[in-house]
Amino acid sequence: MAETEPGHAESEELRQLVRDDPWFTLRTADGSSVAVEVEPSGDVLKLREVVDGAGAPR
Repeated sequence: MAETEPGHAESEELRQLVRDDPWFTLRTADGSSVAVEVEPSGDVLKLREVVDGAGAPR
């Protein structure tokens, strides 16, 4: 995969994943996890913690 600038291809791939399904589970080094919803906002991706009943994280 060719990149026009460092990280650009990975960024576009992540944005496509978010468009398809914005629910993710993040895992920390200590093994705990948190469900988040990802929202594209300009050049950044905003993460919002999902509380019980607010969605179906994957």
